[in-house]
Amino acid sequence: MGNKRQQLWDNMSTLIKDDTLSQMETDILVIADKALRGGIDDRRIARNLKHELSFLSFNQPLSKNMVPFFSELSRLYLDYGRRDNISI
Repeated sequence: MGNKRQQLWDNMSTLIKDDTLSQMETDILVIADKALRGGIDDRRIARNLKHELSFLSFNQPLSKNMVPFFSELSRLYLDYGRRDNISI
């Protein structure tokens, strides 16, 4: 795992303690944090986390502090190599 990715996951641990996040956002991050600490591959966790946060954002706006985390997560884990992803 690269340095920027490690910094992202460290950021997630800090965000879990953020009072401004919704309960759903916190719950999603706690599940991802447990998976990361359990040794699950970070790419798999990132994919699931992006899916859960995207789904949540359709129902309610993400908290102000969650948006930069989600943007960085999406930037660092682009999902290249998927069959439905076209790279130009």
